[in-house]
Amino acid sequence: MKLLMCLFLFFASPWVFAQGSVEWREVEYLLREQPDFAHALDDWDLEPSGEGIRISYRMSPALAGRYVGSYTFPARSKDGTKIAHVQLETDTVFLDRDGKIVAEVLANDWIYGDDIWLATEIREKLSGLTMVEDEGATPPVPSPASSRL
Repeated sequence: MKLLMCLFLFFASPWVFAQGSVEWREVEYLLREQPDFAHALDDWDLEPSGEGIRISYRMSPALAGRYVGSYTFPARSKDGTKIAHVQLETDTVFLDRDGKIVAEVLANDWIYGDDIWLATEIREKLSGLTMVEDEGATPPVPSPASSRL
């Protein structure tokens, strides 16, 4: 019975993605490429760690462990009175080693190709930014490593 349960858990595990911790420095280039979105964060400091979607080995052996959007980061107003979560939405293209598109994610809607597992490269572009303030939450003590945009 234990063997059957272990086999079930192995095969029922996430085949493609899982949530994981991503560092701000790994995704801040998205805002540099889209400065209009960056201005929305002028009054906010983002924490250095957030969440992204982690690519599994089963999806693409070459990209296993990499992250794609959407990304979510805790944020704190520069005046210290508000906290929020900032979500960076991305359009993502997966390419094979010849530069051929094997899959796309546009506005969080998957368009799969048959050869997704051949993807060796990711290209992302910021397509949206959402900020949700945590009403009634007590602002956290600022992290000494908080990002400043």
